[in-house]
Amino acid sequence: MSDIQIIVDRLNAEPFNYGLSMVKLSEKNETELLQLVSDVFSYIAQSEPTNVRAEGTENMTGRMTEFLRIIKYKSNADPITLRQGVSEGSTDVLYPILKWVLPQADALKKRAFVGYYMSDVPIPGELAHDEDAQNLAQEIHDLQAEFVNIHKELEALRSDSKDPNQLKHNNLLLEEEKEQLTARIASTKTKVHGKVSGTQLEELQAISTALRKEQEQEHEHQMSLRKEKERLLTSEQKYQKSTARMREIRNNTADGSSAALFTQMTEETTKNRYLFTEKLPKDILNKKHHIQTVQKVLSEPMNNESDLSDLFQQKAMLDREVKNLIDKQSATRAAGGGQADLQLKQQAQIAKSVANKKEDVLAKLEKLSEKRRALAATAGGGQA
Repeated sequence: MSDIQIIVDRLNAEPFNYGLSMVKLSEKNETELLQLVSDVFSYIAQSEPTNVRAEGTENMTGRMTEFLRIIKYKSNADPITLRQGVSEGSTDVLYPILKWVLPQADALKKRAFVGYYMSDVPIPGELAHDEDAQNLAQEIHDLQAEFVNIHKELEALRSDSKDPNQLKHNNLLLEEEKEQLTARIASTKTKVHGKVSGTQLEELQAISTALRKEQEQEHEHQMSLRKEKERLLTSEQKYQKSTARMREIRNNTADGSSAALFTQMTEETTKNRYLFTEKLPKDILNKKHHIQTVQKVLSEPMNNESDLSDLFQQKAMLDREVKNLIDKQSATRAAGGGQADLQLKQQAQIAKSVANKKEDVLAKLEKLSEKRRALAATAGGGQA
């Protein structure tokens, strides 16, 4: 199932009931898509919906990115790309957000509620050392700690409060179990008193009590042994990593100085600097250009089969003209002469003009073919 289909199914289900189709969702412009995402966020935050058009791009972007931080959304894109995508209403950014948020919308309500009150209040740099600002910040932290304790108590009360009917049923079951155990104990006492009595009975009771204590101690010792084994395994793993690192450092400093290690670290730093400053920006730029090309192709008017057929016919006609010119050129070269050279130049100019036209037609054909493949892929994803 495609991502768009998952999003549409969730939006059409309770509590949203949008009644969308994949086509209607894909036809939404940037503002409409941002409004849809904002409405979903408002449902999770249990707040009134916000009109993103009246809110303004900067305020809307800040509000949405802050909400994503509160609900701990982990994007595959870097923060700058994420913020830019939200600001522009990019489907590459908003669709993954909807796919992650919608299946757990109700579960995220608690995270959004707690995260809103636990968020740090930003203090401007010029007020960072102001005494009143610091006091207010400390007061906020104290209130947040109090909020955490109260919220935990509330959750504990909610978990303890159960259905009265269920509690009555559980009590009945416990009473029945108590009666069965009482009967078994009485039966066991009768059997024991029939076989032993007096001092022997007291000795057996003392032995049973000692046995139970020994079994409890044995269980505690087994748990302690298991924890110690886990600690030992963790320590051995750390020791092996440290030994491997030490061996690597010794190999790099075999000449008796730290020059080799310094050289290696310098090379790694240079490599990382190259990846960060040159290679990665170029890769990102190339991907953006590719996305812009695909979006441009998809945004152009759709061509039908007759347009493609006309372009194929033009291409075939130009191929025939080029072939005829090449044949004439070969015949002229065979005949020779000054007039032939003049005709050859003229034919060369004509051939060049035809070749340029052919290149234009091929470019259009390739563009249309790429658009056709993109539309076929989109239609295939919708059917999936």
